[in-house]
Amino acid sequence: GEIDYKPGLSGQRAHMNATPLLASLAWKIFECTNDLSGLEAAIEPLVRFYNSWFTAPRDRDSDGIPEWSNLSQTGLDEHPIFSHRCFNGQGVDPACIESPDLCAYLYHENTALQKLAGMLGREDLIDMLAPSAELLKAAILTSWNNVDNCFHYWDRDTHLATGPTV
Repeated sequence: GEIDYKPGLSGQRAHMNATPLLASLAWKIFECTNDLSGLEAAIEPLVRFYNSWFTAPRDRDSDGIPEWSNLSQTGLDEHPIFSHRCFNGQGVDPACIESPDLCAYLYHENTALQKLAGMLGREDLIDMLAPSAELLKAAILTSWNNVDNCFHYWDRDTHLATGPTV
């Protein structure tokens, strides 16, 4: 179920999961093609990829909320929390922080997978996906700070959020 973030032409591997966007892309493709056979072929690998985010190497504290492994997975090489190069960058290891952005990506993937499963009549997959969707949604909502009007990252181990994210 793991899909490498950045496979090389000569077989090199980054040994970290790709950003979770594939089920959303599959749903958009389905909306254009209405190809149920393509969905049937893709649904199981997409679910395995989604589930791979919740394994020990990515959910280091086993709380159902995974962490990024590397700054490059975020798509933001100059992220102020994680970058060393950015002005006022804090250089925090992404593996030590649970982030609302990863939760949002995974929640979006979960809802896309549930739509795909619904099109295929796979209630078993919908039932399997629903609990993690609720957990991710709750994490996103909890990370919102009304004082700062922004989402906050939180410590992986203590689950405490400190200060604004940006």
